[in-house]
Amino acid sequence: MKFKFKVLIVNIILLSVSLGIMGFLMIRMNFRLALDTLVDGAIVEHTMAQTYVEYELLEFINGNNRNMPAKLDEIGNNIVFGIVSPGSTLSIFYDDKQVFKNDKNESDIPQSLLEIKGKVDKNYVIEEIDGTHYIYTASCNEVLQKYLQVVTKKSVEDAYNLMQRQLTFFRIILCSIIVIGCIISYILSTILTAPLEKLNNVSDEMA
Repeated sequence: MKFKFKVLIVNIILLSVSLGIMGFLMIRMNFRLALDTLVDGAIVEHTMAQTYVEYELLEFINGNNRNMPAKLDEIGNNIVFGIVSPGSTLSIFYDDKQVFKNDKNESDIPQSLLEIKGKVDKNYVIEEIDGTHYIYTASCNEVLQKYLQVVTKKSVEDAYNLMQRQLTFFRIILCSIIVIGCIISYILSTILTAPLEKLNNVSDEMA
């Protein structure tokens, strides 16, 4: 194999590896920033819903009322129409029973969230359902010696769509740069190795 082709192959490998690593890191960083923004928004939305539930229950309990499931169903409807964003879902559990959910087609809530009772105040998990990524956020408090759990679900698919668009665009740019780099590398290697090839030809003739 001629020396200029060896130089060309080495340049292509170095160019591809360096651009690939740099592009991957940039896309990954942008994805994390977009996802963190959506997660923060989902947690803020959940916190507002949780605060509203606790405030309403405090007045309800102080009024010596005891029909907790009916009150939680009323509170849930108020939250859906006034706090959570369109497309988000809300579920409320009391004493290990689901007393409210605004989406009757809601799939099963991850058990890892429902098992946080007495361990942490708030937790979240991201799950993929039918090709769409959602963040489930759950909080747990004790009301009248029973556990009250509020669970919200919100789509974070925008972050994943952004990553896919960036990956597609990066692949096009990477292929274009590699093709252009190959042409430039071939021209430069031909120019730079021309004297060596002449010297090699002269040596062959002398031999």
